[in-house]
Amino acid sequence: KGERGVDTSQSVASATKFRRQVFALRPDPTPSPSSVIATPATESEAVAIAAPPPAASGSIASIIVAAAAEYGADPNYLLSIASCESGLNPSAYNPAGYYGLFQFAPGTWASNGYGSIWDPVAQARTAARMIAGGQASAWGCA
Repeated sequence: KGERGVDTSQSVASATKFRRQVFALRPDPTPSPSSVIATPATESEAVAIAAPPPAASGSIASIIVAAAAEYGADPNYLLSIASCESGLNPSAYNPAGYYGLFQFAPGTWASNGYGSIWDPVAQARTAARMIAGGQASAWGCA
């Protein structure tokens, strides 16, 4: 029993049960591929944004660490940005118009990226290059 004579194991069990119920009722945050983008601004964006491909081989963390090494960026910093932006999910989509592992906007991707906006290798390399070039302010998580 706790200091005030309350059995704390019941309080913990009750809180745990409540959390499980809340999480069970939450909607799935992952959009269906058909709802990813309704009307792309250009035909090239339609090709690049249409739907996420299967995840690349290798772990997401190892992809980010390799990109950081390639461009001389801090791998822990890049990992923290990707964790904050997408939870290390290369198929993440934000309804505000941000895509992939590092949540690039289509315009930023068009200016700095290459290939598919869903490719975690391309995203990690682009983010590492931008950060190494002093553009860390492009991310709110930075």
